[in-house]
Amino acid sequence: MVLGISEFDVEDTLDSMLNDMEIKKSQEQNTHTAGSEIKTEENTKDEKLVINRFCLLFHRLSDEQIKLINKTGELPENAKFVTGIFGRYKIVNNWFNICTGTCILPFGYEVRKNLFGFAVVVPVGSKGLFLR
Repeated sequence: MVLGISEFDVEDTLDSMLNDMEIKKSQEQNTHTAGSEIKTEENTKDEKLVINRFCLLFHRLSDEQIKLINKTGELPENAKFVTGIFGRYKIVNNWFNICTGTCILPFGYEVRKNLFGFAVVVPVGSKGLFLR
């Protein structure tokens, strides 16, 4: 008991708050699903990102792959964002799942192509001579 508040009171309050949020979310989803479109095979196919290891090795990603990474903010299981020299991020292969890094795009960064067509991770809104 801290400051006259028991642990059970805090847990009950948090549980009731979470239940209220879940009820509101379910009500919003019910209103949205009534007017939403039915997902086609094309929509579900675009959600899955696949990058082969050869493209990751040479940092050659297509425009569609870069757009999908920036949209979802995630990489597939075979790739990770790793901190490079001077605190910059780069995309590397995740060989045998032993590479240290994250599959989630770091906050404030985006993936773009440079002048030579290689994928680079830069801060959002960066401008430069070699960036496209």
